[in-house]
Amino acid sequence: MNPAVTSAPMGLEARAGSINEAATLLRSPHDGLRHTSGPNPWERSEYPKAITPAVAIKHINKALVTYQSVLLNGELHCAPLEMILMVMTAGDSVGENAVVSPLAWTDLDDEVLLIMERPENCMNLFEYNNGQIDEGLAKEFMRQLVEAAIQIHEAGVFHGTSCSWSPEFNHQETYEAGPTTVWQLGSILLELLSENTDLFTTGMQHCEDFLTQTIKKLKVSEDCKKFLKSCLLFNPDQCITLEQMWCHPWFRSSILPEAQP
Repeated sequence: MNPAVTSAPMGLEARAGSINEAATLLRSPHDGLRHTSGPNPWERSEYPKAITPAVAIKHINKALVTYQSVLLNGELHCAPLEMILMVMTAGDSVGENAVVSPLAWTDLDDEVLLIMERPENCMNLFEYNNGQIDEGLAKEFMRQLVEAAIQIHEAGVFHGTSCSWSPEFNHQETYEAGPTTVWQLGSILLELLSENTDLFTTGMQHCEDFLTQTIKKLKVSEDCKKFLKSCLLFNPDQCITLEQMWCHPWFRSSILPEAQP
């Protein structure tokens, strides 16, 4: 069982011993990932000058950035902790992992920019088809999310978000990485499939009877409902694991995505 974290804000966490291991992948400006203030902070040394890959850029208020001291080429530097954790989970192989790979970061006067790979044909999940999708497509998205979550946990990193707090955190301010991640993934799936679009903004996901009835009314297969119920259990000791999610019968069934208009 994962150790509990008590009275801590939901966010990015990692094993302390892994941070300097990840720092070995944060290299000089002439060798892979870079820190730069130049005009093209997303450049990587292995890309020809004439080719600039598509990137995603995350803007973070500098006052909210946590820095971590790391050794780079034998010298002590400070890097955004979020960038280090991304390197720990995705490494330096762009497009070869379920997790989005970091490319670079740069400091501006009042913000920090994290530059990441941007896979082709991607968009905000909840903007796709107004956030409501059919079961087959939801399954394809969930496969990607579960694969990425397993990879993140194997790297010793846990990513939490306040928009889908687990019941134990909401009631007791304690949580465990595994069950919390499973709850969050189940919450995403339920929101994609449910017609009740304000389910998670109203906090009603923490009412067990309401949640049970919401799942029951879904126009999906019984395997899908069982999958959801096993993710959204109020006792974290009883919920399914990430590995069990990956092997669940719902993932093995043959429901195909419907054609989108």
